[in-house]
Formats: sequence, C-alpha cells, structure tokens
Amino acid sequence: MKKTMTSIIGMLLCFVFLGCEGELTVQDARAVPREVSAGDPITLYVIVQGPTRKIASVSGSLREDPSMRFRFNNDGSQGDKVASDNIWTHQSNAPGDAPVGTYHLDIVVRDSDGHVITSEGNETETRTAKKSGTSGTIEVQVRS
Repeated sequence: MKKTMTSIIGMLLCFVFLGCEGELTVQDARAVPREVSAGDPITLYVIVQGPTRKIASVSGSLREDPSMRFRFNNDGSQGDKVASDNIWTHQSNAPGDAPVGTYHLDIVVRDSDGHVITSEGNETETRTAKKSGTSGTIEVQVRS
C-alpha cells in the first residue's frame, strides 16, 4: 500500500512540475473544403495533440503572399465549435480576386516557451516543416 501510494504521488509530481503530461505535436492541418472558388467561405483547422495550456498561439500566412496573415482560435467562437479542445480554427472567405491555382497556407504553432511545434506527419513533411520554421502547410485549390 505504501509503495503504491508513493508511486502515485511520484507520478502526480512528475505531471505537475516536470510537464510529463505529453509533448505538443501537430496532428493534422486541413482546409474544408480543400477546393474553393474566389469569394467562397473556407474553414481552416489545426489539430494539436498535447496539453492545451502549453500552446501560446496558432497562426498562419499565405506563402504566395506573406502579407496575408491569420490567427486561429480555440475559444469556441468564430467558427471554433468547442473551446479548449485543441482543434484550432480560422474561418474566412477566399479572396474575391484570387486567381485559379494552388495556394499554400504555412502554419506556425508556438508553445508557451516560444518554440515552433512541428507535425508528426510523414518524415519528409516533418523535415520540410522543421527546415522552413513552420508547423506544417495546408494546401488550398482555387478553381474557376
């Protein structure tokens, strides 16, 4: 009994003080729908695995026009369905003047220490994300 109690207390201390509750990783990033026409609504999702309290921010920018930046939220508003569920959401419309083509939305997830969290996707995606300083990329196709 004493040994079991000591083990439980040790595990709790590990979780509380050392952050043993898990590392942050980007589990998925996607657009719904993936194909849009100029002006159509689009919702972007980034799913992060790990403790929500360790996530400082989720943001993105359009690779083809880096001045187009956006922030994701996880507070149950602006298209985010459930607060604090680690599904970060951004809703907007594709620009009305967007030419037909494929666009890349580079995502950056930062932890509370300012580190960029990377994807747990395949090895090539993870290596590319780490090299570019991003957490991953969402591709969106604009059609006519």
